[in-house]
Order: sequence, then structure tokens, then C-alpha cells
Amino acid sequence: MVTYTTKLEFDNETDKTKIFKVLEAHKLAFNQCSFVRFHLARNSIVELHAKFYQNFRKSQEKIPSQVVIRAEQECISAYKSVRSNKHKIDKPIEKKRLSMRLDKRIFSY
Repeated sequence: MVTYTTKLEFDNETDKTKIFKVLEAHKLAFNQCSFVRFHLARNSIVELHAKFYQNFRKSQEKIPSQVVIRAEQECISAYKSVRSNKHKIDKPIEKKRLSMRLDKRIFSY
């Protein structure tokens, strides 16, 4: 897998607005997913998906499903990192910056 970090440049304001809406949606999905994950006993993607996905999709219908699924995966990864680094957390992990891993299913948005 190849990873790139890049600064985004836009030709017009419409494209910039669309990209930022997707990034904001991903941040919202991550933060709500993290709240659900914090109250689960295990770090299981299956268990998290069962508790989070349908409720979130009903409340946020305009957010594409792949963005929500990416947020779930990133949330599980964040909690796995916290555990492997032996950190103690007393509240859900919160995403403050706009960032997102793109793949071929999300890149077209």
C-alpha cells in the first residue's frame, strides 16, 4: 500500500466546498463512532458496526456509506493504537482535524 500526504488545491470554490463537506462528514462520523466504541467492551469492528452504522445512517442520510465505513475502520484503528501504546483514556477519542484516507470507492466523491 502506498500512502501520500498532500495539500489540496482547488480550481473553484464549488470543489473546495464539496471536499470540505465530505471531510466534515467523516469527522462527525468518526467522533460519534468513537463515542459508541468507548462504551463497548471489545475492540471489534463487527460489534461496533452493529451498534453504530444503522443508527448513524438513519440520522445522517446524506453522508455516503463508504465515508461512514471508513470512519468506523479509522476509529477501531485509533483504539487499537491507544491500547498498543498502553495509554489510559477516560473519554472517547475525538478527531479535531480534517483528514481522511481515500480509496477507489471514496476518491470519486
